[in-house]
Amino acid sequence: MNAIFVDTWAWYALANKRDSEHERAKAIINDITNQNTPLATTSLVIYESVTLTRYDLGYPAAKKLRDTLNALVDADGLHVEFLRSNLEIKSWAIFDKYADQDFSFVDCYSFAMMKHQK
Repeated sequence: MNAIFVDTWAWYALANKRDSEHERAKAIINDITNQNTPLATTSLVIYESVTLTRYDLGYPAAKKLRDTLNALVDADGLHVEFLRSNLEIKSWAIFDKYADQDFSFVDCYSFAMMKHQK
Protein backbone atom coordinates (compact mmCIF):
# COMPACT_ATOMS: atom_id res chain seq x y z
CA MET A 1 0.00 0.00 0.00
CA ASN A 2 1.38 3.40 -0.95
CA ALA A 3 0.17 5.79 1.67
CA ILE A 4 1.43 8.81 3.55
CA PHE A 5 2.09 8.09 7.21
CA VAL A 6 0.63 10.60 9.67
CA ASP A 7 2.11 10.79 13.16
CA THR A 8 0.84 12.33 16.39
CA TRP A 9 2.14 15.85 15.73
CA ALA A 10 -0.14 16.28 12.69
CA TRP A 11 -3.27 14.88 14.35
CA TYR A 12 -2.67 17.02 17.44
CA ALA A 13 -2.01 20.14 15.34
CA LEU A 14 -5.21 19.41 13.43
CA ALA A 15 -7.15 19.27 16.70
CA ASN A 16 -5.54 22.32 18.31
CA LYS A 17 -6.48 25.60 16.63
CA ARG A 18 -3.91 27.39 18.83
CA ASP A 19 -1.06 25.18 17.61
CA SER A 20 1.35 27.06 15.34
CA GLU A 21 1.10 24.20 12.83
CA HIS A 22 -2.72 23.92 12.86
CA GLU A 23 -3.38 25.59 9.51
CA ARG A 24 -0.46 23.79 7.88
CA ALA A 25 -1.60 20.38 9.15
CA LYS A 26 -5.17 21.08 8.08
CA ALA A 27 -4.08 22.17 4.59
CA ILE A 28 -1.72 19.23 4.08
CA ILE A 29 -4.24 16.63 5.21
CA ASN A 30 -6.97 18.22 3.07
CA ASP A 31 -4.66 18.36 0.02
CA ILE A 32 -3.63 14.74 0.41
CA THR A 33 -7.18 13.46 0.87
CA ASN A 34 -8.44 15.59 -2.04
CA GLN A 35 -5.83 13.88 -4.24
CA ASN A 36 -7.25 10.51 -3.15
CA THR A 37 -3.90 9.56 -1.66
CA PRO A 38 -4.52 7.32 1.33
CA LEU A 39 -3.25 8.26 4.74
CA ALA A 40 -1.87 5.67 7.14
CA THR A 41 -1.30 5.64 10.87
CA THR A 42 -1.29 3.15 13.70
CA SER A 43 -3.82 2.59 16.43
CA LEU A 44 -1.06 3.53 18.86
CA VAL A 45 -0.65 6.94 17.21
CA ILE A 46 -4.40 7.48 17.42
CA TYR A 47 -4.42 6.56 21.11
CA GLU A 48 -1.47 8.87 21.73
CA SER A 49 -3.05 11.74 19.75
CA VAL A 50 -6.46 11.48 21.38
CA THR A 51 -4.89 11.24 24.84
CA LEU A 52 -2.64 14.26 24.27
CA THR A 53 -5.61 16.21 22.91
CA ARG A 54 -7.76 15.27 25.90
CA TYR A 55 -5.08 16.28 28.41
CA ASP A 56 -4.32 19.58 26.69
CA LEU A 57 -7.68 20.59 25.22
CA GLY A 58 -10.33 18.54 27.04
CA TYR A 59 -12.76 15.79 26.22
CA PRO A 60 -14.82 17.63 23.54
CA ALA A 61 -11.69 18.30 21.44
CA ALA A 62 -10.52 14.71 21.88
CA LYS A 63 -13.92 13.36 20.82
CA LYS A 64 -13.96 15.66 17.80
CA LEU A 65 -10.52 14.38 16.77
CA ARG A 66 -11.66 10.78 17.21
CA ASP A 67 -14.79 11.47 15.15
CA THR A 68 -12.69 13.11 12.42
CA LEU A 69 -10.37 10.11 12.27
CA ASN A 70 -13.31 7.69 12.20
CA ALA A 71 -14.85 9.66 9.30
CA LEU A 72 -11.57 9.42 7.38
CA VAL A 73 -11.49 5.65 7.98
CA ASP A 74 -15.14 5.31 6.89
CA ALA A 75 -14.38 7.25 3.68
CA ASP A 76 -11.38 4.97 2.96
CA GLY A 77 -9.06 7.94 3.35
CA LEU A 78 -7.19 6.56 6.34
CA HIS A 79 -5.77 3.11 6.95
CA VAL A 80 -5.17 2.27 10.60
CA GLU A 81 -2.66 -0.45 11.37
CA PHE A 82 -3.53 -2.20 14.61
CA LEU A 83 -0.92 -3.68 16.92
CA ARG A 84 0.40 -6.99 15.62
CA SER A 85 2.75 -9.24 17.51
CA ASN A 86 5.35 -9.53 14.74
CA LEU A 87 5.59 -5.74 14.47
CA GLU A 88 5.64 -5.40 18.23
CA ILE A 89 8.70 -7.65 18.39
CA LYS A 90 10.41 -5.56 15.68
CA SER A 91 9.39 -2.39 17.54
CA TRP A 92 11.12 -3.50 20.72
CA ALA A 93 14.22 -4.32 18.67
CA ILE A 94 14.22 -0.76 17.27
CA PHE A 95 13.62 0.61 20.76
CA ASP A 96 16.68 -1.27 22.05
CA LYS A 97 18.87 -0.54 19.00
CA TYR A 98 18.31 3.20 19.30
CA ALA A 99 18.55 3.49 23.07
CA ASP A 100 20.54 6.70 22.62
CA GLN A 101 17.52 8.36 20.95
CA ASP A 102 14.34 9.73 22.52
CA PHE A 103 12.03 7.50 20.46
CA SER A 104 8.84 6.48 22.19
CA PHE A 105 7.58 2.92 21.75
CA VAL A 106 4.88 4.40 19.50
CA ASP A 107 7.63 5.90 17.32
CA CYS A 108 9.40 2.55 17.14
CA TYR A 109 6.19 0.75 16.21
CA SER A 110 5.54 3.37 13.53
CA PHE A 111 9.05 2.83 12.10
CA ALA A 112 8.50 -0.94 12.05
CA MET A 113 5.11 -0.53 10.35
CA MET A 114 6.50 1.81 7.69
CA LYS A 115 9.39 -0.58 6.96
CA HIS A 116 6.91 -3.49 6.75
CA GLN A 117 4.74 -1.56 4.25
CA LYS A 118 7.56 -1.23 1.68
